[in-house]
Amino acid sequence: MNAALPIIEALDRCACNAARAAWLVRAPLKILVLCEGTIRNRLTVAFFHDGIAYLEAELRDMDAWRRHDGLVSVDLLAARGRMRALAGDLLLHDFEVLQ
Repeated sequence: MNAALPIIEALDRCACNAARAAWLVRAPLKILVLCEGTIRNRLTVAFFHDGIAYLEAELRDMDAWRRHDGLVSVDLLAARGRMRALAGDLLLHDFEVLQ
């Protein structure tokens, strides 16, 4: 059922890892949680190991105690930075289903 969601179809249309990275950075966290298995499958099929590591970092951080200052973990900041670097200029463009 997740595969039929327009937001997952947008991930399916990503032709390169840069586009997948942009999708991951911009996707709602709720979608990352609810569709984790489907997203993990798509990233595995695409051999996008950095994307899987990012997904795991986001999910791990959601389950962890927050830091005393309320900020996210250093690991998650690094994973987000890696995805933004991979996405590059694609972050400047809108995904029609993410609006």
